Amino acid sequence: VTPSSRQPQHPPYAARIKDDAKVGTEAKVGSAKAKQPPTLLDHKLFGSTFVDDITIPDNSSVEAGSKVVKTWLIKNTGSATWTKEVKVMNLKTGHLEDGVAAETQPGEQVEVSVNLNIPVVPGKYRSASYSLAYRGKSFGHHFWAIVKAEDRTQRESSWDKVPDGKRRRRSSLATGLGWIRRLFS
Repeated sequence: VTPSSRQPQHPPYAARIKDDAKVGTEAKVGSAKAKQPPTLLDHKLFGSTFVDDITIPDNSSVEAGSKVVKTWLIKNTGSATWTKEVKVMNLKTGHLEDGVAAETQPGEQVEVSVNLNIPVVPGKYRSASYSLAYRGKSFGHHFWAIVKAEDRTQRESSWDKVPDGKRRRRSSLATGLGWIRRLFS
C-alpha cells in the first residue's frame, strides 16, 4: 500500500453528516419530496393569557392535607398552533407536566390542569407559579392557585347537635350560664 492510494479514515458517521447536509441544501433537486432539515418554531411565536379559574377559584376553602386538581382556562395569544409539545411548567422547580391535550389554534382557549397537594396545617396558601412551556422554555402569563386550607374535622367537632336539629356553638359563656337556659326550657 502506497501513501497516495490509502483512503483517509473517518468515523462512520462522517459520511452520513455529509450526505444529510447535501439533502438539506439541495431541496429542489430531483423531486419535490427531497428531505428538508427539521425546523423548530421560534419561541416568539408563542403566547398565552390567563382567562379564568375553572376549578377551585382563588380563596376557596379546601380540606387541609387533601389532593385536588386545579384547572385554568388559558387562551393561545400567539401565532403558533399549540401541540402536545406544549406542557405546563412549574416555575419554582422547572418540572414539566402534561399540558395541552389537543391542538389549540391561535385565538382558541384550552383547559390546563395540575395536581396540587394541600398543606396539612390550616391557613391561606399560594401554590407555585405555573406557565406553559414549549421545548422546556416558558412563555406567556403565569398562573397559580390561592386556597384556604381548613381542618374540617376540628370545625365540625366544635358544634353540638341539638335535639331539634338546630346547631349551636359551644362557648364558655354558654356553659357557664346554663342555668339561664334551663329557666327558659
